[in-house]
Amino acid sequence: MYTENKLIILKDYILEQMTEGKSLSTICKEKNTISSAEVYRLLNKDTQFREKYTHAREQQALFYAEKMQQTIENLPEKPTREQVDRARLSIDTDKFISSKLLPKVYGSATTQTNIQINNVTPVTGMQIVNEIEEDLSE
Repeated sequence: MYTENKLIILKDYILEQMTEGKSLSTICKEKNTISSAEVYRLLNKDTQFREKYTHAREQQALFYAEKMQQTIENLPEKPTREQVDRARLSIDTDKFISSKLLPKVYGSATTQTNIQINNVTPVTGMQIVNEIEEDLSE
């Protein structure tokens, strides 16, 4: 069990590391920290820590947004195809992480759960083959 002072230090450390882009699992794997399960218990018990944790998650998303901008700025004036591909992969990864951390700001506008699709019949390979056979027999 941790003393109150040790818990305060650990909470502050976790929040600080999150705002610098580290994931909770990465932070908890470090020496002298607590497990992620313990962090979740603290989040359930401590409303002040929960609020700070939520704010740290928002800051973490902003970290990745800034990282995307830095990736573009760090490209040379005439980048090679490999440099562009690497930058694109890095940006796509950071964009995905940001969208999961702060979906209202960085999430895709097309991710809606209430989309209805009417009058759609699936086309199977068998139907296509049958139609081709009918066309050939005529």
